[in-house]
Amino acid sequence: MSEKLFGTGGATSSATAEGHVCHRCNRELPLRMAASGEAAAVWLCVECGLPFPAVCLPDRLPALSERVALDDRYFDTSYLPPITKETRSEIIRLAGDDGQNDFSEKRASPRIAVALLAAGVELDKAFYPISPTFQMMITNVSAEGIGMVSVGRLSSPFIALKMRSSYRAEPIQVIVEIVRQRELRSPYTEIGGRFVIRLGSTAR
Repeated sequence: MSEKLFGTGGATSSATAEGHVCHRCNRELPLRMAASGEAAAVWLCVECGLPFPAVCLPDRLPALSERVALDDRYFDTSYLPPITKETRSEIIRLAGDDGQNDFSEKRASPRIAVALLAAGVELDKAFYPISPTFQMMITNVSAEGIGMVSVGRLSSPFIALKMRSSYRAEPIQVIVEIVRQRELRSPYTEIGGRFVIRLGSTAR
């Protein structure tokens, strides 16, 4: 990634035994400062909006996920060609045709068919962004999982998504674990994912 994404400027924080505390709002964050030579992602303190070039602490994230979000630069799709209405309709049709096949991962709660655009970035196991921003379609959601369609396969274990739901005006960020992938029809790949955590919000 470029220095634009992983610069060293931004807010400062102090270390605690668990993570770092934002100096402006005095809230503990599930982040730590990067060691020498270690890449840092840009995270935001949701309370005050200050950026932190830092490393995520995955073991602390579940308890403190409402306090941080990835910087919006990771979800900037302004330089990408828009997904046309015709393409959206084709993706939804293809996903619907194959919605009842053996590919579907098991979920405890019912799936709800949707047609939502999302911006995404691939993450490694430490939730560090490792790809350029990409666009994808959300085709179904349930309480624990999500169905998606992208152009090409993903190579990472996790992705971060920014999307607007059909009933919320504000966009949400979620981290999703990739469970299954298969070619839907070239160039589209159908992806099944499990919700890991929502960032920057406790709302449902």
